[in-house]
Amino acid sequence: MSKSSTPEEDGKRQLQYRQKTSFYQERVAADRMRAAFLNTQSVTGFSSLSEFINAAVDEKVAGLEQDHHGGRPWSPLGAGEIPQGKPARLQSKLSMTADRREAMRARRRLALRGLIESILPEIESGQPADSGEVRTFYREDGQEALIETYGPREGVPIFRRYDAETSFGEVWIHTSSGYRWDDGDRLLAKEPTIRIGHLPDGGGHTAETPAPDLTGTVENTLRELEQQFAQRQVEIKVFYSPDGLQALVESFNYGTEISAFIHYAYDPGTGHIDARNSTGHSWKGWRTAPLEA
Repeated sequence: MSKSSTPEEDGKRQLQYRQKTSFYQERVAADRMRAAFLNTQSVTGFSSLSEFINAAVDEKVAGLEQDHHGGRPWSPLGAGEIPQGKPARLQSKLSMTADRREAMRARRRLALRGLIESILPEIESGQPADSGEVRTFYREDGQEALIETYGPREGVPIFRRYDAETSFGEVWIHTSSGYRWDDGDRLLAKEPTIRIGHLPDGGGHTAETPAPDLTGTVENTLRELEQQFAQRQVEIKVFYSPDGLQALVESFNYGTEISAFIHYAYDPGTGHIDARNSTGHSWKGWRTAPLEA
């Protein structure tokens, strides 16, 4: 969810958030695009290929809106809402209602959960006995998941991302490895290593629902990160463990294409929330797999 420049309403800046979009392109066209980006970067000032592509698409969309819709945007469509394999002239007849869109997202959410649960045993069996615990986290809307594992470098987490929102009928999979976990949420201006919870007892959370004070901690973190990265192209996402006792806050920098993570773990016994962070996660190894939703 990276903020971008937006019009102001009632004197207050409105926030917009970025999400990943994928498309297919012929190799010759892709090579031509990258060459144009690199050879004009000093003139255009685009800091990344993603920023370059986004600007080109925005310009084209604005032109279409001006020419065919009185300069106004059409009703938005979410990922997977364009029917596959249908002629463009039929798209208006196949528009989805809000209920149908939500039903599709619910199916994708369940399909992603089923996929993750089916592959976890194999991932866990391949982990060295003395390495860290395999953990699973789901984005708040359930359209994306992260699996945390560990490789040969002691204490260095490896994240596997499973994104079901990018395209219809597929899940995008890629991995990253960065630096080892450090105590404290040092990505923030303030650096407390332990946050105090306020639940009256240790068992006061419900499965699939984050513990109340963990939610508050994450919301505070989001506000601080949004202020900290207000002038930079950074996407911020929140993921929770299935039992709601742990959270991951990811900050993805579109300029460097690198992620940093803050991990929060709530201890019902003590009411404390431990914080740690890992930076320098560069994503690679993109591939897709079928997702039956």
